[in-house]
Amino acid sequence: MDRLNPALEDILDRAGDTSAVMHELLAPPHNWSWPGTSPNNYDNMIEAVDDQVAVLADADTGVTSAGGEWDAALDSLVADGSLGLRLARVRYKDQPIKLRLFDGMSLESNGRAAKYQFALDFESAWERAEPAWIFKPTITLASYVTRREAIKTKEKNDRVAEKNEQHERAYLHSLAEGLNAISVDWYEVATATFGDDTVAGQLVRTIPTTYDPNRVPSKLVFIEHLAPSVGRAHLKWRASRGEHFFLSAQAPGATAFEMIVDNVTFTQWTGEGLAAGLWKFKGHASNEHGEGAESAVVQVTVQAAAAA
Repeated sequence: MDRLNPALEDILDRAGDTSAVMHELLAPPHNWSWPGTSPNNYDNMIEAVDDQVAVLADADTGVTSAGGEWDAALDSLVADGSLGLRLARVRYKDQPIKLRLFDGMSLESNGRAAKYQFALDFESAWERAEPAWIFKPTITLASYVTRREAIKTKEKNDRVAEKNEQHERAYLHSLAEGLNAISVDWYEVATATFGDDTVAGQLVRTIPTTYDPNRVPSKLVFIEHLAPSVGRAHLKWRASRGEHFFLSAQAPGATAFEMIVDNVTFTQWTGEGLAAGLWKFKGHASNEHGEGAESAVVQVTVQAAAAA
């Protein structure tokens, strides 16, 4: 899918903004979390929708591929049948009984059913007129029948692909509806908990409740920040509507942040050979409408190699 439909895009946009605020309210000085679900569980729900979007894209590709194979095989068969029909009318022009078998035969439309019927009609006339006739090298009646019968398998494959696409689309709809319900419930509780005259309340109310495709990205949120092994740090992030991402790091003992990931489109990074100690990271996203808010700073303690 080249682009999400507006309803799904709206749900993911709102969820991305909600996630950023959820994480910010969880941290000091607010220290607040909604009992309905944790920010991490909510992020997992967003990721499940993102993953299902990719699954549906693959299913869409499967439908296109199966339909293309079906059409290509059918068109090839019809092209050979049309050639055979023209040659048969020449071959049997002085044999009225055989010629009559091919009279009135034509392709009624460009639809798949009409094409298949034409191929079947030509095959039947060929078999009755002269089964041993070979009007084109390598094309025998037996090979033509085999190709025509294979069309049904390709049709079945297309039907299976369409059914799979419908299943994956329904599942995506279910996941998205569940995510949207959580987003709405969380917002309702958060706005009731924090008045619009409070810092937290104003933060909650930055979450848009109407769809606008022409917005800058939401605040970047790190959904993973850990040290998986010696000398390594791993970060994973999201920012609704983000198209390009920028990360900065403050190394142990350093007094300033330096850019480590500049204008990339991927959403995770693993640094290797890093100095042991406390690393700090922050980042933001951008799109064609501008730059989103900078993330909160996250910390990762990189492991040192064991002493010999």
